[in-house]
Amino acid sequence: MRTGEESTWRVTWRKPFVRRLTLLGALLLIVAGSMLLKSGTIAFWQVASGTGRLGMTVVDDTTGVSIPVRIRLTNAQGEPVVPPDNALAVMWGRFDAAEDFASLPNGDFYTEGAFELTLTAGVYQLRISKGYEYLEQEHEVVIAADEEVLETYRMARWVDMPSRGWVSADGHIHLRRSPRDNPSILGWIAAEDLQVGTLLQMGDFWATYYSQYAWGLDGVYHVEDRLLASGQEDPRTHERGHTISLAADDFVRLEDPKLSQGPSGYYYYDQVFDRIHELGGMTG
Repeated sequence: MRTGEESTWRVTWRKPFVRRLTLLGALLLIVAGSMLLKSGTIAFWQVASGTGRLGMTVVDDTTGVSIPVRIRLTNAQGEPVVPPDNALAVMWGRFDAAEDFASLPNGDFYTEGAFELTLTAGVYQLRISKGYEYLEQEHEVVIAADEEVLETYRMARWVDMPSRGWVSADGHIHLRRSPRDNPSILGWIAAEDLQVGTLLQMGDFWATYYSQYAWGLDGVYHVEDRLLASGQEDPRTHERGHTISLAADDFVRLEDPKLSQGPSGYYYYDQVFDRIHELGGMTG
């Protein structure tokens, strides 16, 4: 309180709550002062700075037609954004669980070529890729509050191997597959510029994982120049290694009556190989 004509102030500390309130106020002033930016604005004021819209389309540089691509979009802290509603999502995730898997483990996502997002105002880093034959692009995207950014990016090839008679494929994909998921998974391999994707049902001594709904031609999903097919990674052991079998008309495992049974039957790789060959497949 103020005393007489003195120009100084002093605080009465008789009541504990007054002392605590004063200390709390001083502490808040210290914290706020430490958060001042060069611009003189307190950092927590900038968090609620509004949102803007990003709309983007990716097209092939030669044809001008939109194409499936892989997108990585991160904020100023390097954190990936939440994928757009129309991101290519599959039901089954990394651990063979129903996760509605719309993004990869690192936050990347796949799109058919166009999407829109509402983003907090700020600066974002964008990376667009499409396999190994297209030139990867990186851009800085600035989103202002209450504004819309519309961008079209053209992806150019540095080489065109299909035109030279080559077929691109990934023969080792682990995703549980149902007919419902075929279009989305085919979109994933198209975004990686692959023409063939083989999804492997995996096994060990105890069980199988990443199940496929059909085998042989019944398990093939084909649209234009791209297709999905079923395969197996089984048997697989630390002692003898992992096997991969492709294009067989059925899944081959210990329960097959034509294979030897018994505690060590899982190690009879040769019999599995012979059976795969009988079913029209290749293995190794």
